[in-house]
Amino acid sequence: MRQSLVLLLMAVIAFPAHPAAASPLLQGGAGGMVITTEYAPGTQPIIDTFLATIVPSDWLVPEGSPARYEMHVISSTSEDRRCEYTLPGGVKVVYALNTMRIQLAITITDLETGEPLESRTFEGYSYNCPQTVTNRTGTDTVYGDLPPDEIASWLARVMALASDADVVVVLTGHSDLVRQVTYSPDGQTILTVDNTVRTWDAQTGQQQQGPRAGLGLVSSAAFSPDGSLIAAGNSNGAVTVWDAVTNETLYVFETASDDQWGDQVNAVAFHPDGTRIAAGGYNSRIEIWNLATGEKQLDLQGHSDNIVAIAFSPDGSAILTASDDGTVRIWDAATGEERLQFTGHEHQLWEAYYSPDGQHVLSHEWAGGVLVWEASTGDVLFQLDADNPFFSPELALYTPDGQAIVTVEMYPDKMITRWDAQTGERLGVLRSLEDVPETVVRSLSISPDGQHLAVALGDRVAIWPMQ
Repeated sequence: MRQSLVLLLMAVIAFPAHPAAASPLLQGGAGGMVITTEYAPGTQPIIDTFLATIVPSDWLVPEGSPARYEMHVISSTSEDRRCEYTLPGGVKVVYALNTMRIQLAITITDLETGEPLESRTFEGYSYNCPQTVTNRTGTDTVYGDLPPDEIASWLARVMALASDADVVVVLTGHSDLVRQVTYSPDGQTILTVDNTVRTWDAQTGQQQQGPRAGLGLVSSAAFSPDGSLIAAGNSNGAVTVWDAVTNETLYVFETASDDQWGDQVNAVAFHPDGTRIAAGGYNSRIEIWNLATGEKQLDLQGHSDNIVAIAFSPDGSAILTASDDGTVRIWDAATGEERLQFTGHEHQLWEAYYSPDGQHVLSHEWAGGVLVWEASTGDVLFQLDADNPFFSPELALYTPDGQAIVTVEMYPDKMITRWDAQTGERLGVLRSLEDVPETVVRSLSISPDGQHLAVALGDRVAIWPMQ
């Protein structure tokens, strides 16, 4: 048994003696894709089989791709680790494992211009001590801390977007998952949230402002109805309002604290006339401030769990709120009196919106159920794809004209679908997302003219035409 274990380990840690120079690893054909590895002078390269495991060749060469991948080991240091285990039955195994600390840099370059399109560095150990011993005859495979799944997912996302001929622009540069994407009222600017707040030119994809400093960890943000102001709520319970052009901070509101759950603000919304702002989050309350005086006007209490969505009705007379308690509630915007409570969801809610004409309400639970309600009565009009037990969209949103509902689905099929907003009938698939593997989809926004949709895909935002 011990002999077979030693042979296994020797096979795993045996590194070939490569020269310290660039060498092709994987090469594409018509698509023009090239994978190269380059090692710093005097360092020992990772074995090619490890790189091949990180970068499978099947999705690296999409037809007509304009991009080129270059993979470089920018640093590597070697050390011996003492690995010691006691097998079931009391047999002790001790061995030395040669490990390397690796910095792996991947750059994507436009073949025509030579300009770098995207770059990222990954760090970790190429090999490490196995964590467990499974039985009397062997160990788990020795594996590394360098995250091959993360590398492959990142490359695949970038590649899928680069090879999509219909993509209008891709917003890149976020440091974390994009949790929110929102068009400005005039459609010229896009606001994104990834723990920070940034604004982008919707036509060119160029970053305009951000990441804005002094906000803490941002959890939600919104434009004012005329686009002149931006408000952001953070994980500490503060709501900051600033001028969208000058970047000047105008107000900082502190929400009421909740000792049990914390203070995070999950949702902010402006009144249609721009005079008030509402916020809610972990404290289960909806607080409304007057922007002319800075004073709190209302404090709505009734939900029993986190607030996840807030929206004023188009005429400004009512406030819609959704909570992890599974309910949607309608409140009088002037008095704070609760008018209606919608019950029917079986799970925590994810989002809720008024239809553009204010006649209906769309609500979406975590498990996927999308309900459309009569806003004035709280009666359910229909549920999207109610007979399909596998229908579980990530996102759902009205189009600006109110004629359709758009959903983003990632299971069992990856696609963006359009539905009739009056009947719930499926109208057709807008776009397949099959070429965007293992992507975290967190937010969707449609331009005010209804011509483009922006989807948060991991740490970037893709903008596609609606047709």
